[in-house]
Amino acid sequence: MITGGFDAEYGRVMSGIVKIVTREGGSSYSGAAEYITDKPSGRNWLNTPSFGYQNADLAFGGLIYSGDRRLSFFTSGEWRNQDDSRPRWGVKALDFERELLSGESFNMLANGRQPHNGLSGWTFQGKLSSRVSENTTLKAGFLGSRNDRKFYKHSYRYNLSHAPVALDNNTSFFAELTWTLGSKTFFTLGAHSFSTQYKLGDGVHFNRLFEYARPPTANTPVDDEALFWLNNGLDSSIQRSDNGFVTHGDGSIYNEFLQRESFYITPIDFDLTSQLSSNHQVKIGFDLQLHRMRYYHHIHPEQTYLGPYRSPKDPGGFAAVNRYGYSFQTDGQEIVPLTTGIDQEKHPILSSVYLQDKMEYEGLVVNLGMRLDYFNPRTQTYVQETQPLGDDSSLDPEDLTGYRAFTRFSPRMGIGFPISDRTVLHANYGVFYQQPNLEYLYVGFEFLDYYMLKGQNYTFGNPNLLSEQTQAYEIGVNRQMSERATLSVTMYHKSTRDLVQVAAVPA
Repeated sequence: MITGGFDAEYGRVMSGIVKIVTREGGSSYSGAAEYITDKPSGRNWLNTPSFGYQNADLAFGGLIYSGDRRLSFFTSGEWRNQDDSRPRWGVKALDFERELLSGESFNMLANGRQPHNGLSGWTFQGKLSSRVSENTTLKAGFLGSRNDRKFYKHSYRYNLSHAPVALDNNTSFFAELTWTLGSKTFFTLGAHSFSTQYKLGDGVHFNRLFEYARPPTANTPVDDEALFWLNNGLDSSIQRSDNGFVTHGDGSIYNEFLQRESFYITPIDFDLTSQLSSNHQVKIGFDLQLHRMRYYHHIHPEQTYLGPYRSPKDPGGFAAVNRYGYSFQTDGQEIVPLTTGIDQEKHPILSSVYLQDKMEYEGLVVNLGMRLDYFNPRTQTYVQETQPLGDDSSLDPEDLTGYRAFTRFSPRMGIGFPISDRTVLHANYGVFYQQPNLEYLYVGFEFLDYYMLKGQNYTFGNPNLLSEQTQAYEIGVNRQMSERATLSVTMYHKSTRDLVQVAAVPA
């Protein structure tokens, strides 16, 4: 973990860095297994409730072959399951709720656990490490995870089957080549990719959007005290109209659906390190990131009973949809990628180059560096941020302009020198930039055109967002007080600007 000032090779962050290096296989086969549960017997030792916590880990690694071209592997995986993934105090069920809750839900609440609040999933990773030649090593691997999540919502207490659920998938691949050019110079050349998909929706219908469809009068109301959504009784049969839309008996749906996907590949990540002399170690590098982003947020999927999307002026039941990179295909009743048009998928580009010099003299170490970051959202932007629809309250071509790219220069400097054999003084200065979460930069323009005049609050993305910036100064002293104790005192000043905010824009 790196905090405070850090070298120019680290960018796109403002405050700190966590570096993770995955484990490699050893010179012999070895492995480990572990299983953890919060209920090892029929009754817990301290009479505390079990939250259904289970965690199993398995790891194994070793040599595939040895010798001049050594090749090793390491792999591990984890399975996890929790019946109540976010335990809280005061959970209980009242006697009259036996008639309103399923038997399983009532028993969980009676035992201090929230029903429909579980988490299950797994994580896996693997890595190959090879010495290709005397001067070259190659490493490659993958990481992946999946999480299935259920959310307990108190307003759905008597309608928990329709409380929201989520699915989260993540996958990453990487490869890195290290080539030693001599006793003083080496370089690394890497490539990696990352993809993530996330879906959130109704616990029964999930991503089957036409199953959400029902007129507002058919969506079950709350009870007399306006506290809970009702479910029409646990054994109520579902009634549908002639065109297949639900009209009664399904309980109140979770009237929202979200699907997003993000993928990026770094085809080149290059770093060269050379000890030019006894006083100078120079490091230079650059990288390139190519992204692809898709987003689909259906605010009122119950409105799909109004029919398919035909045009911005006749959107049917798909008017309240903030989307880019996705469209809904009515024939197959599925969400499909969209690669053309004003709301096509987004392809932002990030790139950087840096140069740093570590200068070492007797009694003095100086780290001096420079970094240049380039970011292009590659999407049209508003001509007027405070009036995105222009003067006529309608999104026209003249209300948008072309791509806007950003270039940021970051100087870095760090100094360290001993005052005595037990005291070291250090100081650093740096400018640090971090691009906003890419999701905050984009909006479905057709949705903007429709929804901005509805007079309702909604947070729209803004392609004109600047990179967040921190300018930091730091000075400190480390004093070895004894063989077992060290005292460290640090003073710092930070100036931060251009943080992402939400601003109200009158329609």
